[in-house]
Amino acid sequence: MSPNGFPVFSIRNFLLLFAILWPVGVEAASSLGAPQPGVFRQTDLDAGGWLTGFASHSGGRLYARTDVGGVYRSDDHGAGWRFVSGNMTSSAGLFVQGLAAGETSPDLVYQAVGTSYVSADAARGIWRTMDGGTDWSQVLAGVNFSGNDDLRWQGECLAITPGSGDQEIFAISRKNGLWRSTTGGGAGTWSKQGGTLFDG
Repeated sequence: MSPNGFPVFSIRNFLLLFAILWPVGVEAASSLGAPQPGVFRQTDLDAGGWLTGFASHSGGRLYARTDVGGVYRSDDHGAGWRFVSGNMTSSAGLFVQGLAAGETSPDLVYQAVGTSYVSADAARGIWRTMDGGTDWSQVLAGVNFSGNDDLRWQGECLAITPGSGDQEIFAISRKNGLWRSTTGGGAGTWSKQGGTLFDG
């Protein structure tokens, strides 16, 4: 016994316990059926940094966001990818924290870009493409996001309300509040929600 009253297991005792329980474990596993093999392979995106999230359309198209390398698109279920942030003109435009694909069209995508250490970059904000990433237009400017900050790992900061016909979109920024558009996210159609409640 340890000083706090818990039993102490030596390696010998652990191996003995493992040997006793091993047949039970094998029998329990076999009753669930044979395991199915997975098929995974590495996909190279030619991007620096990390791939931090995905957005998908029900038709099968995939979009991937990276923390410092922009957005990529796959039309073959992830077998091949191409860079679709070609007309971003500054570094903040490549630091992607949020990505959302529309329901009505696989070509409609929103991305939220920026980072704390280039918080004055004009590219920060929300961008929209309606042609699958060939051209992007900024629809919310002057609002910062955390594409290359620790917050990039904490889930999506963009959401399209399901069933809204891609009209209602929400975005939670980095200390610039919660934003909403009910007209498809076009420029000039965003309003800040809750005053300063979400600025912290």
